[in-house]
Formats: sequence, C-alpha cells, structure tokens
Amino acid sequence: MIPDWIEEQLNEIKDLILPIADTPTLIGPEDWDISSAYWPALDEINPVDAHAYDKAISSYAKDYGMEAPHGNNLEEIQKIYHQLSYELGAHHGALCLYYPPGGYQSWHNNNQTPGRNVLFSWSKEGDGSFLYYNPLTGVKEEYQDKQGWNCRSMEFIDLVDSDEEGFSWHSMWTNCERISIAFVLHETEMMRELFEEFDFQNESENGILS
Repeated sequence: MIPDWIEEQLNEIKDLILPIADTPTLIGPEDWDISSAYWPALDEINPVDAHAYDKAISSYAKDYGMEAPHGNNLEEIQKIYHQLSYELGAHHGALCLYYPPGGYQSWHNNNQTPGRNVLFSWSKEGDGSFLYYNPLTGVKEEYQDKQGWNCRSMEFIDLVDSDEEGFSWHSMWTNCERISIAFVLHETEMMRELFEEFDFQNESENGILS
C-alpha cells in the first residue's frame, strides 16, 4: 500500500507527464530483451561488462528525470520529483520514465548503482510485468502490473558483494502506457519507519518486498 501523501505526489507527476508523452506505440522488443525464456542466458553474461553489452541494456522509454531538458511541464515534473526524493530521505533519485505501449527495459543488473530501491510504477491497464532473476539463488520472479500504482522494493547488489550475493538481473515490458519512478534510499531508521507505512505484505526469496 502506497501512503496517501506519496501517492498524491506521484499522481501530480503522472498528470504532468501524460499530456506531453507523445511517443508512438511500438512493435515491442525482441524476445531476448525481456522474455523469461532467456533467464538461463543471463548466466553466460559477464556482469562486469553488462553496461557495455548491447543486448543487456536495450530499452525504449522517455526520460523525465534528472537529465530531462527544460520546457513544457518538465521543470515542474523535476521539482515534484526532487521534493519527493527529499521527503523519502532518498540517497538519490534513480529514474522517472514514461513507457509507451510496447515499451520495455531489457535485462540489466545495476551493479554500478547498488542500494535499497523503492520502485513506483503506474500502469494504465495492468498489461505489463517486472521480471527479476538472481543466478546465485536460481530464483526467477515475475510480477504482473496491476492497473494504477504499484510499489516494490529491492536491494540492487554491488559488484563487490556479487560472489556472496549474486546479481540483481531485472527487466520489464508493457503493452500499455506505464510510468516508473524510483529512488535509492539510505538504510536508516527513517527508511524503516517509512516501510512500516508501506506495509509490504510479501518478501520473496530474492528479498523483493511487495
């Protein structure tokens, strides 16, 4: 459950993005990019080179976050995004992305930007999924979007900890409009109190809270 005070700000961002999101519908990614059938192939990729590996970073989304240009509603979007980051006690913002129908983010593991993430995603129709795989545990997960706002939290594993903890491979796809907003949080008492407000009901074998 997303606390009301957070959802109000998320809706403000959503309502500013949708009127200027003029990206056309896509055919969608190649199967390799997001299909759960390719989980075993991730074992063959050198995670250190993941950010240079073309198939591991292909995506289609429009950025309204840290590096977005000025104009239209972008300055107001960034203002609310940064304010929410401050109120969450975040270490830094992670992303603020719009996905058109057919949009996706293919397999990647964030080993260069580790930490406890909280990921908010809005789905117009619920026709999309978030996928996660850790080769060390062998546990494969897929989370179907529900219509409206979704919230999950996970620890993206640092490269230096990978021998003991594995890698945080994840991807997503959507057949409808989708917005993803994420932050990296400090592991503090403030974060623990915040998570009590979220009242996550489940924790997976890979440590994903939902």
